[in-house]
This record gives sequence, structure tokens and C-alpha cells, in this order.
Amino acid sequence: MRREDTIYINTVLPFGAAVAGKLRGCKIIYHIHETSLKPEIFKKFLFGIARLTASKGVFVSNYLMEKEPIVKNQVLLYNFLEREFAEKADQSYMHTMQGKTDPIILMICSLKSYKGVNEFVKLAEINSTYIFKLVLNASQKEIDAYFKNKTVPGHLKMYPAQEDMHSFYREASIIVNLSRPEQWVEAFGLTILEGMRYRLPAIVPPVGGITELVNENKNGFLINSADVYELSGKIHYLMCNEEIYRSFSESAYHKSLLFSESYFEETCIRMISN
Repeated sequence: MRREDTIYINTVLPFGAAVAGKLRGCKIIYHIHETSLKPEIFKKFLFGIARLTASKGVFVSNYLMEKEPIVKNQVLLYNFLEREFAEKADQSYMHTMQGKTDPIILMICSLKSYKGVNEFVKLAEINSTYIFKLVLNASQKEIDAYFKNKTVPGHLKMYPAQEDMHSFYREASIIVNLSRPEQWVEAFGLTILEGMRYRLPAIVPPVGGITELVNENKNGFLINSADVYELSGKIHYLMCNEEIYRSFSESAYHKSLLFSESYFEETCIRMISN
């Protein structure tokens, strides 16, 4: 490790590299992806090290940049859709329009209550005319254990972790994120962005970096997951108004175009050069 080296640290966790680089006089670039770290004392320690050592801070959303500033020299660098994913999504568009039959509400998340899993079940319970699909970052055994003493409606389909999500996006009508704002704030929301590339209107929490993807009443809605009846009403509004749905769908797609691999590469080059 030489003084003229630049050390890029992806997330706040590898603090040892930051300390070593600082001692050697290197340029330290921190790429910040999260804010909801537990326990709080551990979070304070990690961000404290970042503030002491960072030469530049890179953030995945404006929300995160404002909430967790570490240095004056800060850069906004949104996450992006990889070119391969974007091309596959675009190529499947005609198939998507021809193949959709039943309205499907899709949510992809971890198997955690604060991610809105229970709210999604409740939403399915009060909307029997739609199919609900829940893809969980968990094994089937973990899913069975979580729902062992819970009643799940028959039109709610649950799936363990998947290697390929394209078929789920292709079949869906709306994508949602129901994270509880008081327990977990989304710093970005990549699965929502992926769904938007498939022209899916999105419903997400009203706080966090995820709100930078969704424009209220244009490509989706910002709603607290506790308001399941408001969520239900917006889903019904979209699914029962073909022209409005088409407008939201096209707006979601055009928004997703801003988060391209070329945008990411160009911004990275400028960031490292300065």
C-alpha cells in the first residue's frame, strides 16, 4: 500500500482497510449503501471511523447523503441496472404484453416482519380478486417455519430465494415495497427499479431513498404500509383504469432508463478523476 494509492471501500463494514489506508496517507473513498445498521452503538462506531478516515463519500441516494454525511466532499451515485438485465427486460416487452392474464401484485424482500411481510398477507386477505406473489430471500424451510401458525389466503403464492427473477417481473402488474418506515428505511430499492424496467407501477414507503425512484401519482404511490386500505385502494385504482395504468407503466419505464450502466460508469470515472 503506497501513499499515492486510492482505497475504495464498498459499505462501512471494512473499517480496517480505512484505518490502514489513513495511516499510510492514501485517498479513501467510502461508498455508503445503508443507514439501518444494528445495534446503534455498532453503527456509530462504523460511521465514526468513516468520518475520521474518508477523503470522499459516495452515496446511493440523496436521502442517505443528507442523513449520514461523513465528509464535505460527497457524491451522489445511484445504483443501476446492469446492461444484461436491462436488455433482457426490454426484449421481453412484447411477450409481457401478450402473456399477462391475471393481475399479479409482486413483492420481493427478506423474511423479516419489518420488511412488511405481514402487511402483504393482510393486503392479500382484503383483495381476493388479485393474485399476490411474495418472493422471499429465504429457504422454503424458513418460510414454512415463519408461517407455521399463520393463515395464508390461497391466492397468495410464496417463493423461496430465486436465482432468476425475470419471470416474476414479466408476469406482474404492480410491484410493492411495504417496509415499515419506523423500523427500516430503504436507502435505495433495487428490486423496485428492476420492476420499473418491466414497466411496473410501484407502491413504496413515503420515506427513504426509495422515494427518489417513485414520483407520486405518476409512476406509483408513496404510502405507509400500515395503511393497508389505502394501499388496497391504489391497487384497485390502477388495475381498474386501463389508460391510467398504461400512463403509470410507461412513466415507470422511462424513469428506469436514468439508472443505466453507462450512467454509473461515467459518474465513477468523473468521481475517481477529481
